[in-house]
Amino acid sequence: ASVQWEAFPDGGFTFSGPARVTFQYLDSEVAGIPENDLQLHKADSPFGPWTLLPNQIIDTANNTISGEITSFSNFALAQQGTLDVDLTSFSASGRIGEGVAIEWETASEIGSAGYHVYRAVIEDDRAVQIGERLTTSMVPAQGSEISGGTYSVMDSVTVTSTDEVRAYFLEETELSGDTKMFGPAYATMESLPTWVENWHLY
Repeated sequence: ASVQWEAFPDGGFTFSGPARVTFQYLDSEVAGIPENDLQLHKADSPFGPWTLLPNQIIDTANNTISGEITSFSNFALAQQGTLDVDLTSFSASGRIGEGVAIEWETASEIGSAGYHVYRAVIEDDRAVQIGERLTTSMVPAQGSEISGGTYSVMDSVTVTSTDEVRAYFLEETELSGDTKMFGPAYATMESLPTWVENWHLY
């Protein structure tokens, strides 16, 4: 199981010294996982690397877990020993008249079977949800304990405007069958080079 959150300052709020952060999770998000095996991790980016929060407290009756922090961060709730893919990059880029290339790279992979890519659904309130699966079959893992892999998947839906907003999620599946989700990665859209747009003038 892997559930991710991002905490960031609102209105310039800052704090000094350790503080305690508490997250609440749903039973459906940790189905089949012993709740006492859950751990709270933090990272500077959604891609990791992840480190354990100190002084954790889990309340299985109220579905909450907390730990001490000294800064805002990305946070992940995961079963012990499941954050074993070191994802170093995850990005997407498109060009008008073409599709979107989704690319990711890992530094190491332990017990990983492969990956799926999902399109994101962006709601009116800017909330981002996991949508349609883009990959028809799993992208096999290429890495090992000491080496990673480089991957690329195309979203063939044509980009029609540089103002178009698309985002993607990356799901990693382990050999045990456990999965974890990374993202979202927002696509950067580019226009065609001027010489291509104006070729008919010559």
